[in-house]
Amino acid sequence: MHIDKEKAKIRADIKVKLKDNFNKREQDEKIFNSLIKTEYYKKAKKIFSYVSFNGEVDTHRIIKYALSDSKRVFVPYIIGKTDMYAVEISSFNELQTDKFNILSAPGKEESSVKDFDIIIIPGIAFDREMNRLGRGGGYFDRFLSKYANSFFIGLAFDFQLVTKIPVTHTDIKMDIIITDKEIIKLY
Repeated sequence: MHIDKEKAKIRADIKVKLKDNFNKREQDEKIFNSLIKTEYYKKAKKIFSYVSFNGEVDTHRIIKYALSDSKRVFVPYIIGKTDMYAVEISSFNELQTDKFNILSAPGKEESSVKDFDIIIIPGIAFDREMNRLGRGGGYFDRFLSKYANSFFIGLAFDFQLVTKIPVTHTDIKMDIIITDKEIIKLY
């Protein structure tokens, strides 16, 4: 099967599971608690996080917690059809729904931060080789390639772990993946 077709099939399968009845609130809670207990989070001063929507692992609570924990917090701002950049926020209330129906911080300037201590990354699916499958726009892979010295944390529900994700040279691997059942790392 062609790589694009394989990726499309995985996306379709996971999207169905995201709509199924599962205890999202409980699973979000487990992922939140696992994340904030890691040394990666505890030591982090600068955190970049996606702002969850459409059934993704909840990051609203993570962002609010990090802000209250005196961390510098950055979120994505999408520009054009191919890129995004990081903007710093000081309050979750700064976020507004953008043209993609995602909470973002319009009117903020691009951050000049060269690297983040951790970058929290969404995905449709992940595998145990630390590969990630996104929504298909490539926004995060292009963004992450600029921050290679940062520590990449993928968040997923356990059912989003698949046996193998087909990858290309532009796909970026995670350093760890946190699910509601385990923390996966290669080393």
